[in-house]
Amino acid sequence: MYVIKNGSPKDIIAQYHKMIGTSVMPAYYQLGVFLGSNAWPSLSAIQSMVQSQEDSGIAYEGLYLDNYNEKPHYTYTVNQANFNGLPAYVDTMHSKNKKVIFGTSYAI
Repeated sequence: MYVIKNGSPKDIIAQYHKMIGTSVMPAYYQLGVFLGSNAWPSLSAIQSMVQSQEDSGIAYEGLYLDNYNEKPHYTYTVNQANFNGLPAYVDTMHSKNKKVIFGTSYAI
């Protein structure tokens, strides 16, 4: 049991955290809305979805891309037929202060 007698609400919270410790900061992707799907067939579909999100005024932190590789068993490859221009689009997202997370395969 903790008893804190005196202080402003800010002081009481500071004393409480000093007694119990602070919490661990969650992973970045847990702090906001990320747009993601493994069903986007092409870069133009991603761009269209992002544009509609921005036009609607709904806030988001960034993109989670999972189905962009040329072959599922080839890690760190980009399907140039469907996702040509992806690196430039990632740069565009970064210029808007948006994050891009790429899903990768665990087995190589």
